[in-house]
Amino acid sequence: MKYCSKIDGIVNRESGPSNGTDTSDEAAGSLGTWCARIRADVLDYLAACGDYGATCQETEHHLGVRTQSMTPRFWELRKQGLIEVSGLRRKTVSGKNARVYVVKGGI
Repeated sequence: MKYCSKIDGIVNRESGPSNGTDTSDEAAGSLGTWCARIRADVLDYLAACGDYGATCQETEHHLGVRTQSMTPRFWELRKQGLIEVSGLRRKTVSGKNARVYVVKGGI
């Protein structure tokens, strides 16, 4: 079972920014749904990784999502208390240290 189905409110929790016009509202609504789907995919992937966890970059590669879209999803999941930094670090493709994230305490 996917973890997102166990968490009330993760899907369609937010919408994107809107300037108040009908077309902007429509775009904002679709962005919110897309962001919710990516958050759910990230949570599922981290759950599958278990204690080994994953970096943001590893998750980007696995899900095929760009950094600009992935980083905010990690922040949102941390803010919701669903994931946490494990304390481990792994090297990125550029050789820099990156935080490893895990699903927080047995959701």
